[in-house]
Amino acid sequence: MPNTSYKSIFAIGDIHGCNTELRLLLQKLPLSEETLVVFLGDYIDRGSDSKGVIDTILELKTRIPVVTLKGNHEDMFLDFLKHPESPGAGMFIFNGGSATLSSYEASPGHFEVPREHLKFFNELKHCFETEHYFFVHAGVPNVPLRDLDVQLHGDQMMWIRSAFLNSNFHWEKQIVHGHTPVETIEILPNRVNVDTGCVYDNKLTAIELPEYRVYSVDKQNKAEAPRFMRNPKSPNRVAERFQGALRVFVERGGFHQVEFETLNYTQFGLLIRHNLETGDPYAVLQIGEEIVGTIESDKRAFVQFRGIVVRTEVRESDVLYGVKINQLSAPGDTL
Repeated sequence: MPNTSYKSIFAIGDIHGCNTELRLLLQKLPLSEETLVVFLGDYIDRGSDSKGVIDTILELKTRIPVVTLKGNHEDMFLDFLKHPESPGAGMFIFNGGSATLSSYEASPGHFEVPREHLKFFNELKHCFETEHYFFVHAGVPNVPLRDLDVQLHGDQMMWIRSAFLNSNFHWEKQIVHGHTPVETIEILPNRVNVDTGCVYDNKLTAIELPEYRVYSVDKQNKAEAPRFMRNPKSPNRVAERFQGALRVFVERGGFHQVEFETLNYTQFGLLIRHNLETGDPYAVLQIGEEIVGTIESDKRAFVQFRGIVVRTEVRESDVLYGVKINQLSAPGDTL
């Protein structure tokens, strides 16, 4: 049965490595042993101190009741840790994961996640509910809450966007979520969005329930230089390259899509290949050519990119292209 004994519940939106803002926000909240803090997921990636965020939450757990939910970024991080050459691992890197690895860097080019942090990530919940509220990272499908099944709907709880955000479905409880950043907190009859995009130079926000009192902290250090794992063997310590065969689709001629496959990648570039034996003229790229495409993950999401071809190479029946990425989008919604 849901616990209804708390004096107040504080739900905190996506943190994304903004540990300074998290600590300032927690100082604002009137917390006690009679209150509950629910973190809505996405503790890591993009920001500069993902490790510090987890340390802060673990310390808070020793003092007051805390519930921690699983976001899509934690899901991608676990994919990376378990299967570093998988598409999920690639999505982790292309969505700010190198900043997380940098925060766990134990020596140049090597990271180490403490045992208690691994336990934290592996024990995250998909959802939590009380008598009046249902807490989840991204949202839920148009089904009664009593019919939700983590095995069937777990990916949607972490990844869903438009189908949930545009829904007029009447759930039994108000859904409290994050995942999709908004300028100011959204309080609607069927849902509350607490993600106010701190890592995008906006605010980190908490909402106190049932009062619907809002607490926010402005981003403290704007326009930080990007953090990423660097290759210690390179004289210029360029970004570490990750191995893995990701599917890349490049738009050609305004209507044709050509499939390539990565040999390796960073969040700044791709080394992709295409088999010459296909004879597809649209697969021929030229140095200096600007390209647009998508990097596919799996059933959950994709990332759109813009880039420029910086080198070509022929190896037996394959042609290889080095692509410098100039722009990456947020994950697309495929659910």
